[in-house]
Amino acid sequence: MPFLSPVLIAGLINKWRTLKRVYRSGVAAFSCIAKIFVLFYNSTMEYKVIELSTVTDEEIEKTLNHWAVSGYSFESIHFVVTESSKRPKMAFVFFTKKQ
Repeated sequence: MPFLSPVLIAGLINKWRTLKRVYRSGVAAFSCIAKIFVLFYNSTMEYKVIELSTVTDEEIEKTLNHWAVSGYSFESIHFVVTESSKRPKMAFVFFTKKQ
């Protein structure tokens, strides 16, 4: 569990108040609580997003191996497809790293 500084606590309280005003329905309130939880527990994470314009198995493998050696953990990959083609036009690869 990360150390809670007074500045971080004040930021979380302000964020909570703002999100509480915005989200009034049951599902949205749950979403608000989930966002606060993610903000609190992921405050020590470093994120890396890599955009691949050439989506081939070799490029994906090369990207995964490069950033894994650098200490990042693979989170997910999201493909961008067009309506006219089933082949992905782009891919976004997400990595995380504990600080």
